[in-house]
Amino acid sequence: MGAVSADVHLQGAGWTGAGSAVEFGTTGQARRLEAVRISGPATPVSAGISYEVHAQSRGWMPAAADGALAGTTGQAKRLEAVRISLTGDAAKDGNYSVWYRVHSQTYGWLGWAHDGEPAGTTGLSRRAEAIDMQVLPQGQVPNGYDASKAACVSR
Repeated sequence: MGAVSADVHLQGAGWTGAGSAVEFGTTGQARRLEAVRISGPATPVSAGISYEVHAQSRGWMPAAADGALAGTTGQAKRLEAVRISLTGDAAKDGNYSVWYRVHSQTYGWLGWAHDGEPAGTTGLSRRAEAIDMQVLPQGQVPNGYDASKAACVSR
C-alpha cells in the first residue's frame, strides 16, 4: 500500500504515463504541470480518490475523481496547487489518509498536506512541477514529515 496511479500532463512533454509510483512530474527541469489524472490506491477496503487543482487564471477548478482529468491541456496553463481526498470505505472508516506535497517553482518541495488540505501555492504565479503522494494507515506520516514546513504558500 502507499502508491497511487497517476498520469500528469507536463509542459513540452504531454502525458507522461507515469503509472503507479509515489512521485509524478519532474524536478530541476522547469516544466509546469498542466493537468493530472489520479486513480485510487489499493487498500484492503474500497477506496477511490477525489482531487481538485488550482490552475493559472482559473483558481480552484471543479473536483475530478478516479482517473478523470483535472486541469487543462493545450492551453499552457500551469497548475499551482492541489487538494486530494480519499473516497469510498477508506474515507468513511477513517483508517487511511492520503498525504501529498508539491514541488513548486522557487520553493522546491513544500511540506506535506493530507486529506483535502491545499498543497502548493496560490496567488503567487508559481508553477507546480511535481506531486508526491502516498496513502498511509491513519496515524502514520510520510518519511521526512516536518510539521513546521508549510504545505501551501499563499499571497
